Amino acid sequence: MVRISGSIIYENRSRNGITLNSWLKVTVKRKRDLNKPLSARWYEEGVVALLKYLQKEDLPMAQLKVSHLNGFIHYQKAKGNKQNTISNYLRAIRALYNSAMKEDRLFMVKYPFHHFKVPSTARTRKRAISKEKFLRIRNLNYEKETPIWHARNYALIMFYCRGMNLMDLVQLKVSNIQSGRILYGRSKTGSPLSVKITNEVQEILRYYLENKSDEDYIFPANYDGSTKHMEKYRSIRRRMNENLRIIGKDAGIEEKLTTYTIRHTWATIAKHIGIPIEVISESLGHHSLETTEIYLKGFDNKVLDEANEKIIRSENA
Repeated sequence: MVRISGSIIYENRSRNGITLNSWLKVTVKRKRDLNKPLSARWYEEGVVALLKYLQKEDLPMAQLKVSHLNGFIHYQKAKGNKQNTISNYLRAIRALYNSAMKEDRLFMVKYPFHHFKVPSTARTRKRAISKEKFLRIRNLNYEKETPIWHARNYALIMFYCRGMNLMDLVQLKVSNIQSGRILYGRSKTGSPLSVKITNEVQEILRYYLENKSDEDYIFPANYDGSTKHMEKYRSIRRRMNENLRIIGKDAGIEEKLTTYTIRHTWATIAKHIGIPIEVISESLGHHSLETTEIYLKGFDNKVLDEANEKIIRSENA
């Protein structure tokens, strides 16, 4: 190693003293302060998995080696974890290292991710169902105001609103409705989205908007988007998927019906009826959903409105 001045050696040593857990705490606090609990959890799960493999309570970040990362992959595979899960853990760890170095909290002579490639995510099994099957849900009749009645309405609105994510749906307030559109920011990316309220959506919203003020949540399964109440959202999602299983069975849908299926189905139908690939990305999955949002947010609302009209009304999907 090249001999350098004492002051610089001291600076490098101080920056190299940061540990995985200490930087994780900083990162997680920032994400939670920004009401991004899912991002915070992503980082936490990656670090917990790595430290469990290393059988350590913590690790100075400068001590991470390529051999650790290769060993981690073999360890995870031996546990039966899929490639996408392993990739998810490693991308979280890499993101922590990149942020620490970017903020001059960490100096490394040999950056392990220069010599190690994070495994790419594999294409997930197709989860979309046909439009004809999905829209059978419209013909189901449940007792008004029961949990399964609400779940049916949520499923339809999510589909009608360009595959809206459940987390975004349950955070909607009356104030999100402006000039015949639903305006909201994606919980995951923060991207601003604007969805036209079609006749189908308006028909369902009429019940939920009755006697409500701007600051009221539109739907009874409300969630404020905070880390503090993340467990509430998980409970909402769990109950929603339980009801969707019943709804799918009642509608004669053989495939598994979940909140993710709704999103996936909308995008797949868009592809099948000829919506430009620039509007809906071809591949789906954890990464592709993010890519889809990147493509969508660059288009004029008119383009997206016309695409959505084709998807929810065309009979030839």
